[in-house]
Amino acid sequence: MVTDHEKAAFSARLNQVLDEAGIAPKGQGRQIQVARMFGVSQKGARKWLEGEAIPTTARLTLVTAQLHVSIEWLLTGRGPMRPPVERNEGPQGQSSEEETVAGMVSRLQRRYQQAEPSVREAVDALLLRCRTNPAEARRVARAIQALLGEED
Repeated sequence: MVTDHEKAAFSARLNQVLDEAGIAPKGQGRQIQVARMFGVSQKGARKWLEGEAIPTTARLTLVTAQLHVSIEWLLTGRGPMRPPVERNEGPQGQSSEEETVAGMVSRLQRRYQQAEPSVREAVDALLLRCRTNPAEARRVARAIQALLGEED
């Protein structure tokens, strides 16, 4: 169970990222803008912003992808705030920025939304496992990619 302290810390980090992203300030439409960005009610957005709740794992994936922050950092404050950019090697060994973590997450989110309920449940279980054991993040990410048909 998530403690009140963890919810408050999450809220502080979320508000920090929203400030940096230029989202309307508190009291000037932030709740409405966040609700629209992430497909939740204004009440749901308020709970996140005020430290009363933390998004579901699936919604958290959307939040971190759109705000370009690490899930681990947003949830716990540990690790780098911004995920590293994954690079593909070009034909002459030059790096290209065609594939970023955010791009991959965006594709996976689309596939998640289209997946069968049993696949979504499996992905949710894997994300929860990743949330409780960040050391397994790479292995969990590969498993999710496989479930959603995004294998390397």
